[in-house]
Amino acid sequence: MSVRSSGRAVVLWLGLIASPGVAQGEQSPPPSGPPDAGVPKARQQEQDPEGASDPDALQAVLADVRRAHLGDRDAAEDPLDRFRAALRFKMIAADQASNEIDVSAEFLMPRFLRYRVEEPGEVLERGWDDRGAWSRVGDRVESIAGREREQEREAVRQQVGLARQLLSFLDPASVVSALSDVKLLGVRDLAVGRKEVRSCNVLRGVASRFPMFAPPADGPAEPRCVVQTWFDVDDHRLVAVVITPLGEGERPIALPEFVLLRGYAEGRGVAVPTSLLVYQGPPGSGRPLASVVVRAIDLDPDGLSKELLRRPG
Repeated sequence: MSVRSSGRAVVLWLGLIASPGVAQGEQSPPPSGPPDAGVPKARQQEQDPEGASDPDALQAVLADVRRAHLGDRDAAEDPLDRFRAALRFKMIAADQASNEIDVSAEFLMPRFLRYRVEEPGEVLERGWDDRGAWSRVGDRVESIAGREREQEREAVRQQVGLARQLLSFLDPASVVSALSDVKLLGVRDLAVGRKEVRSCNVLRGVASRFPMFAPPADGPAEPRCVVQTWFDVDDHRLVAVVITPLGEGERPIALPEFVLLRGYAEGRGVAVPTSLLVYQGPPGSGRPLASVVVRAIDLDPDGLSKELLRRPG
């Protein structure tokens, strides 16, 4: 897999999976068999039409979610704004072939990014600093500039924006609160494996731009989306996100993207997933797209600074 293709896909997930000072072993990749083998399925358990417009019930759920993810940490006083991570990323093609790659990445808000792929005989890097996008292959460092590289530069810029946005999912209650027209749909069951079913509070809202893996190829670059978030009714942690891009007339313009979060770990009071499985399509009929496994991660890395993340040389 080239740095250009692998780098774009990997960075989109970096913010979502950052965990402070937690080292993790490998976990299972998403299903590699038929698309419906082990694909999570959702079933409505109960739905309270009155609850959809009950602001007190909604705020109670969000308060539980905030405590479950942040504990006593005050995100305003102690912001989640950086990470250093070692990740294993697996992209699954439509024919079930896959590409697997190990990536090390560092990110500092608002837009300093550096990620590295080590291959036999060379180190491949990309990033964004106060001079814009850059790349490094071996000892050669260059700016990603000029009209002929506009698309490549835009891809890195989008990576930075999505990494920043995904970092905010460490505090999913704040993400949901920022959506418009948020409703509490009720409790629904979600099968997250062949033998595991989770009962979840399901919230629905509208985002002004596509916040996850990759916006659809056809249609606006940053379409409005319906965002459903699924929180376990017992531990109140984020279990899944379903995002459906919208076009004119608020009609769906593509299949939804479904993200399943697994294996939460805790460090310094923050709970985050250590693996993510990505599907194209709704729960129950989605096709596996990718998985990310956190091999080592630090949300409060020593020495991480703008100077460190600037391009070499």
